[in-house]
Amino acid sequence: MKVRKFYSNEFKQEILDKVKSGIKATDVASAYAIRVELIYKWASNKIDSNPSSIEIGKLLRENRTLKELLGELLIENNRFKKNLYGKHY
Repeated sequence: MKVRKFYSNEFKQEILDKVKSGIKATDVASAYAIRVELIYKWASNKIDSNPSSIEIGKLLRENRTLKELLGELLIENNRFKKNLYGKHY
């Protein structure tokens, strides 16, 4: 009978942080003698689902930038429609 290993959340987080930093999951798995499938499972289970305030700030800035870009594109689109269909569009 196989014995199941238990990995703490801290260990899982450490592994996921290494993968996030750019190290290949296969290399991390080899270094820690774990199956690469476990890493993918932990990532899909959202072990690290609590975003940091830095990540939240980055996402908020990106959201604001995208909204500004959308507004500019809508204005430009309306300008093209007016030129194409006339001023009564």
